[in-house]
Formats: sequence, C-alpha cells, structure tokens
Amino acid sequence: MLTKEAKNKSNCFKNRFYFNSARSAFFNLLKNLNLKNDDIILFPAYIGQSPFEGSGVFDPVRNLKLNYKFYKVNEDLSVNMDDIKNTVKKTKIKILFVIHYFGFPQKNIKEIADYCLKNNIILIEDCAHSLLSTAGGFETGMFGDFALFSVHKICSSENGGFLQVNNNNKFEFDRFNIDNNDLLQFLNADMKTVSVIRKANYEYYLEKLKDTDLYEIFYKELPENVVPLNFPILIKNADRYEIYKKLIALNVPCVSLWHTLIKEIDKELYPVSKKISASILNLPVHQDITKDDIDYIISKLNSL
Repeated sequence: MLTKEAKNKSNCFKNRFYFNSARSAFFNLLKNLNLKNDDIILFPAYIGQSPFEGSGVFDPVRNLKLNYKFYKVNEDLSVNMDDIKNTVKKTKIKILFVIHYFGFPQKNIKEIADYCLKNNIILIEDCAHSLLSTAGGFETGMFGDFALFSVHKICSSENGGFLQVNNNNKFEFDRFNIDNNDLLQFLNADMKTVSVIRKANYEYYLEKLKDTDLYEIFYKELPENVVPLNFPILIKNADRYEIYKKLIALNVPCVSLWHTLIKEIDKELYPVSKKISASILNLPVHQDITKDDIDYIISKLNSL
C-alpha cells in the first residue's frame, strides 16, 4: 500500500540495545545466546586487562564460565585467517570474535563474515574502538551477527555502550539500560566534527613524528575510512612502563592498550601478541586535543 510518509518501523532500522558499558552489553548477549557446555568462542590472542578495570572483553566469559580458544593475530593486529581456518578444522567453533583495534577496521572483515556464514559460525564484531570508522563502504558492526560499541571512548560521556543485532535473534532485556545523561551526550554529539578532528590530529602526528631509536609508529598511514581511537606507537630499546611513567609525570596522558595480556593467553604460544603488549603506547587524538597539545606531547616524548 502506498503511503505519503514512511510507516515501516523495521525498514532502515538499526536494532540497538543500550547499556552502561560495552562489557555489560557483551555479558547480556552471551547470557541470551543460550550457549551449550561444548560451545566454543574463538577470540584473538590480543586481549588485555588492568588491575582496576579487569578485562572488558574477557570478564563476561570468565563470569559465565564459557569455553574459549584463541587465534593468532598478525604484527599489525590483523586477523590471521590461516590460524582461524586451522582451528575450525580441528574444533567445532560456535562464535568468532573479531576486534577492530584502535579504530582501524579489520581489512578483510567481509571475507571473515562470508567464512562464518559458510561455516555456520556466529560472528561478533567488537567495535568499541571503531564507532566512527567504516569498512568496505559500510559502518563497522554491519558485517557480524552482533556488534559491540563503546560510547564513552568516542564522546565525552562518563559511560555507555550498546549492542547492535543484525540478525533475527529476539532478546528479553530492556532496550535502554543506560544512564540518561550518557545517552543524551551520545545522541547530541557532533560525530562528523569529532571524526574530522580525530583524523586531523592523527595526520598531524604523522607529519611531526618520525621513527627513532626510542619508538616507531604502529600505523604509518591513516586510510580515509578510519577514525582513530588514538595514535599507537611501539617503544623500542627501553622499558615501555618506564617511558609511560615518565610521560605521565610530564602531563602527557598516554595509555597502553594493552600493557598486560589476560592470563588465559599463553604468551609463549603467541609471540606477536607478547611483543606488541610489551611495547605498545597510545597517544591521544580525541577532539579536546589541539595541535599545540600534540607539539607538547611530541617534545616530551622526544626529550626521553
């Protein structure tokens, strides 16, 4: 029937459920998937934790006592598809979990999604770092059966995250389990401007920073489709933690994602993960950072 206005509420609709964190969204998703005792979730072998926050990615799995395995990542944190395929051949995998690290989408996410569809594997995209990035002309989170997003990592809310459901699964939890102030901050944020500033700040780092004996740039190019979470570098020939402490003392607000791998990951089995976690340092690019701030950060980094 022809109508003068759009009436179909399911048309062009993103099926999202809002929570106070992406961690809470993941926990509720796992509870509602009704996983069996022998169902296995396949995670990338680069997941971290902190003594204060635990592991946003892995804590729900621990709390629900679910089965899991890990797959290798490459030196740029891209998915190692060969390792995934080898694992799937040997083990029945129920869920594949993919992380878009630091705002950089997995370049072969379409291939990954097609592989999961062919092998009857549920695909979950972790888009906590990549809310504003795209892949293959689509927003990250549109390829998997489910996608997890973080609000406070992108806009200036205190907390907030959401689950996006791309298949026909029905869930029983409320659609809005999020503080109203966090939700309003997210809905009212000028994401276009946020994207422009973050990208410009990343490009400014690229212009001003060059590899040295102390550090090297992790991603030396910023693709058009990427809105970065931060600017990752690798510390060389020095103790990363000591560099981190010195920068914090100099009022440089850096972080290390992730400085400590979860205990479930055997570092000796995953040397690439071990190497990155021991040397990664992430510099800020968020929308409150100015070029003067970046000049200050670079000067203090180079002074070390």
